[in-house]
Amino acid sequence: MSSKRSFTLNDKDVIRVSSFMANASEVFKTTPFIKNFDYLDLFFYIYRNDSLLKKDVRFKDLSIYSSKSDVYLMKFLKNGLESGYLSSMKSKKDKRIKTYHVTKNALPFFKRIYNFKKLD
Repeated sequence: MSSKRSFTLNDKDVIRVSSFMANASEVFKTTPFIKNFDYLDLFFYIYRNDSLLKKDVRFKDLSIYSSKSDVYLMKFLKNGLESGYLSSMKSKKDKRIKTYHVTKNALPFFKRIYNFKKLD
């Protein structure tokens, strides 16, 4: 039996999450790529796995993680690559497989999304 880590939120956490979501909604209006919470979720998935956990992120991984259609995921990746927020690399083992990575072009986005005011 595997044990998964879990979080328990308290009232301060709920205020923090609510403040984050309100700020994110404002940031979506100014970014060329991430325009909604679905894109933010996918973007954070790539960032978490690639940059923080040092795991490869392939299309297949995104498809398993997300309930979105393959067409939606392809559009997300295309928009991310065109905006410069994402890059892709072909696998050395199998040239048909690409891995996706968050680029330095996303740093201004992170600064805006990570810094937010507490809601009153």
